[in-house]
Amino acid sequence: MQSMGNWDYGVIVTELQSMVGARFDKFYIGTNSNENNSSHKSNLLKLRKSGAVNIIAEAGRLHIVQQMPETLETPPQFAMVVRKWLNNAILTKVEQINSDRLISFEFDAKEGKFYLVFELFAKGNTILLNKEKKIVDVLKREEYADRKLKQREPYIAPPSKKDIENLATVDFKLAGNTVSAIASVVNVPPLYVEEAVSRTNCSPNVSELSESDKTKIINELKRIRQEYSPVVYLKDSKPIAFAFTELKKYSEIEAQKFNSFSTCLEYYYNNIVEDVTVKTNSKPTKVDKNTTRLEAQHKAAAEYTQRDSETSKIANYLTTNYEFFNEVLNITSQLISRKASETEIEKHLIDLVKKQKAEIETKVEIKVKNGKIEITA
Repeated sequence: MQSMGNWDYGVIVTELQSMVGARFDKFYIGTNSNENNSSHKSNLLKLRKSGAVNIIAEAGRLHIVQQMPETLETPPQFAMVVRKWLNNAILTKVEQINSDRLISFEFDAKEGKFYLVFELFAKGNTILLNKEKKIVDVLKREEYADRKLKQREPYIAPPSKKDIENLATVDFKLAGNTVSAIASVVNVPPLYVEEAVSRTNCSPNVSELSESDKTKIINELKRIRQEYSPVVYLKDSKPIAFAFTELKKYSEIEAQKFNSFSTCLEYYYNNIVEDVTVKTNSKPTKVDKNTTRLEAQHKAAAEYTQRDSETSKIANYLTTNYEFFNEVLNITSQLISRKASETEIEKHLIDLVKKQKAEIETKVEIKVKNGKIEITA
């Protein structure tokens, strides 16, 4: 299933500007947030402005929904804290933090300003801040090398990459795949980097790009960012991808256009078909329900997965788990400066993996040998 990228969130933030002036109504936690899935919580923010407006926020997506998902009958403590401080508050601002997968809703409440911040990367998190931007409460308490998500701590956003407006040709890496070379240094989803490279007919090998080619790609990325034509691409009448603008790579595929990106996203997530498995002590068994539809979806996904380069997938994985890998680099740098042995460095990194395994998308193994750090995911 496709997750939203930071540019997708930027488009949603633009759409949500019409909600400024709305009043806070309720905050819920979705029914998918149970004991067996505690690290993947969906948030449901309900506003009032000429009627009810429902916003879903969870790891990988945030947008308005017309159909309100089911919520827990007994609200968790965090939901009650949010309701207490934002009761009847007025929404005064919606903004994207650092052009990243971080969306902030600013409210003017009886006790002053509050900020409801949604971190939409990895497994997701939600933080309520006071006017001084100190944490009132947090859905999941976490601690990293450079920030703490705990009550009364100042909120610090995770490190972010360059924005496209600050990207220069000198920032391009000298070797490797063009898409991953760009996506690794700038806050642009690989999907749209790939589109820019395709539209400009530039080489997929970054070492073959001229200064003129690099400038063309940068300018095309800036053009793409300004486009707006929400679309869901279909195979056998089932969604396989979405974008806020039409993509050249899917030009021969059935497409359904929408008047708003939120409507586009709701259609995609409501109709996407995923493989369903039952966990047992033996090999997972596929559920028979909708088997024919699942097989058709898997076949379609396989056809288009083959068209994506492996390096593009790697770039997407690194982007999703950016905070974890950034902490790996920070810890390694500190240990090297203290002249720690390879064994000691490896031990610290393994401890880090154990500590943050709930936030990492897949299983990770780390080995330090001959001056190199090998990360297998």
